[in-house]
Amino acid sequence: MKTEGEVKAVDSDDDAMDEDSEQDSDSDSGSDDSDSDGSDGESGSDSDEAEEAPKKKKAAAKPQGTRTIGGDLLESLEDIVETVEIDRETRTCTLRMSLKLTAPNLLVLELCEKVAAETIVRSVPGIDKTYVVGKLPEDDPTGKDPLRIQTDGVNFAAAWANDDLIDCQKLTTNDVYAMLQTFGVEAARQTLVQEVRNVFGVYGIAVDARHLTLIADFMMQQGNYRPCSRAGIETSTSPFLKMSYETAAAFLVDATMKGSEDTLESPSSRIVMGRVPDLGTGSFGLRYDMKKAAKMAEEARKAAGKF
Repeated sequence: MKTEGEVKAVDSDDDAMDEDSEQDSDSDSGSDDSDSDGSDGESGSDSDEAEEAPKKKKAAAKPQGTRTIGGDLLESLEDIVETVEIDRETRTCTLRMSLKLTAPNLLVLELCEKVAAETIVRSVPGIDKTYVVGKLPEDDPTGKDPLRIQTDGVNFAAAWANDDLIDCQKLTTNDVYAMLQTFGVEAARQTLVQEVRNVFGVYGIAVDARHLTLIADFMMQQGNYRPCSRAGIETSTSPFLKMSYETAAAFLVDATMKGSEDTLESPSSRIVMGRVPDLGTGSFGLRYDMKKAAKMAEEARKAAGKF
């Protein structure tokens, strides 16, 4: 592929060839005066054809609208690649290129960012983007914010395949369902507690762990992931419990149409009916022996009178 400067050089060589051909034709016609007019006419036609030939070459060399990218470069891309220097310690990449003085200004940083965004170094299914977060050991002596890899997407199998690069014992995710499918219900429950704690922690709100664990236990009680909402509580068998949460009229009509019964075993249903919940101090009863208590009181008075 020729650059613009090389095309101009070829054009000038073609013009020089045209001039030499014209001089040769003139000298031939001048040296042979006895040639007929017909021969002069033929020499004239030959010179016209010689002039048309370079014009066709020019059109073929510089077609309209086919200027290639990098036409202002004074060296090949292979030569530029050979000048690339990568310094891993300073995390820099250096390259050198030569351009014509008439070349437009290049925003190299913008071009590099565009190419870097479109370049795929390694692709992992389920992972869209990867970020390095945290601080270097010298910048974080306490180890509270170590270097970590954060991804957009979840793929535990890919993490296990690269256990030589990352610590698989410290894998975490905010995808509770993915944690449930991979590590089980207890890991999903703990993930749910941690994520709710992180949401409140951003605003500086401290929540008792017992409240969070109660929510997590409800959501993971059935061995599956159910939402703590009207849709999730609909799976409960207690009509009074569902009515005490939201849309009491809708749940009441549904229970009436289906002929549902409530055994008053849930705390909400017992509270609705004015009964003590069957948990805590309400889970057991106390018996008081009146005769034995009177006898003990009498003995206590007698013992006090002696002193």
